[in-house]
This record gives sequence, C-alpha cells and structure tokens, in this order.
Amino acid sequence: MSFLDELKKEAEARKQKELAETQSRLEAVNRNFLLVQGRLQEVYRYLKKLVEQLGQIDLPVHRSYYVEGIGQVDKLLQTDYAVALKRMTLGHKDFIKEILLGFKCVSDETFTIEKDSPAAIERQRDYLWRNNIRFDYEEFRNERGYVYRGTFTVPAIIPVSFIVSGDLESARIRISTKNFNMLIATEFVYELSEVDNAFLDEFAKYLLNKPSNFIKYGKRLG
Repeated sequence: MSFLDELKKEAEARKQKELAETQSRLEAVNRNFLLVQGRLQEVYRYLKKLVEQLGQIDLPVHRSYYVEGIGQVDKLLQTDYAVALKRMTLGHKDFIKEILLGFKCVSDETFTIEKDSPAAIERQRDYLWRNNIRFDYEEFRNERGYVYRGTFTVPAIIPVSFIVSGDLESARIRISTKNFNMLIATEFVYELSEVDNAFLDEFAKYLLNKPSNFIKYGKRLG
C-alpha cells in the first residue's frame, strides 16, 4: 500500500469515527429531549391542579419585601395564581418549551418616592423597571426646563414568576424565579431523577410558605 493510500484510509477512518460520534450525540439529544418532555408534562399537570385548587380555597400566605426607596413592605398577600405553557413546534408536533407559573403579592397600600436629581430619578426608575414593579411617574421642572424633582407613585404589587424549562444537553430541569421572597432573580437545575411527586409536593409547600425540604434539591447556577 502506498503512502497516499494509507493517508486516504486514515482520512476515511476518521470520517467514519466523526459520523459515528455525531450520530451518537444526536441519539443522546433525542433521548434527553423525550425524557425532559415527559418530566415537563408531569410538572405542568401538577402545577395546573395546584393552581386550580388554590383558586377554590382561601389559603392566605403573606410575604415581606424590601423595596429600595420605600423600605420594608409587610403583609403582602400572595394571590392571582396562574400557570401557562410556552410551546415550540418540531416536525409538525407541539412540545413544551417553558412552563410559566406566576402570582402577585399585594396590599391596599400605595407608596410615594421622591428623588431630587436626574441621576437619582434614573436610578430609581431603573430599579423599579428591573424588578417589574409598576409605578406612575411625575416630574417637576424649573423655568429653565431643568428637572429638580421626580415623584414615583408605587402600588404595593410585587409580581412573582417561576419559569420551568428543560436542559437537553444535560437532561436536567431548570427553574428560574424572579421576586420570590426577595427582589432578585435565581436559577437552579435539577436532575430528572429528582423531579418526582415528592419533589413537586415539596415545591408546592415551599411556594405556600409551609415547612418544606425543597431547598435541599438541585444546584444553583451563577
């Protein structure tokens, strides 16, 4: 066999190896996809039933938040639970992309925040926007058109969200949350083997401020 024939044979062997590795990766992704979809369907069914039950019973849950510009806001009632799906279409079939769980923490109070410089106004506005807190804004200008004061009127409404999605590369479940207990965003990943009925029961208890072992599950990202 000539040297060129050896090179050709080696190239062909490498090509076949790469094809086999690609096929193996695709098969793994397909398996992961089906496993993740199955688990997401279970999570959605559970959360849908949970939200339906919470709409039928009076189960008061109160939370407190620190809001910049206002301070500590107490006795906010957790209410208006809702769950929805964001879908994706592959091969003319619908699959779950994300499960969206949300509610609000509210009271009848309304707060007023006053800032006396453009920089302070902009910081406060950005803070409220970033945390999805509704507000009305009024500004005051002097005769030269300079803004010397801004007033924010803020109802006591804190929106809380959970987004449940699948990580196909690692075959895990992700849960991203915003404004739960604190005005921050967090993200955790969970092994598929963790996400069972016991896991979902602990999550429901955690959500409703009941004694729960939910924080023992998963791994925080970032």
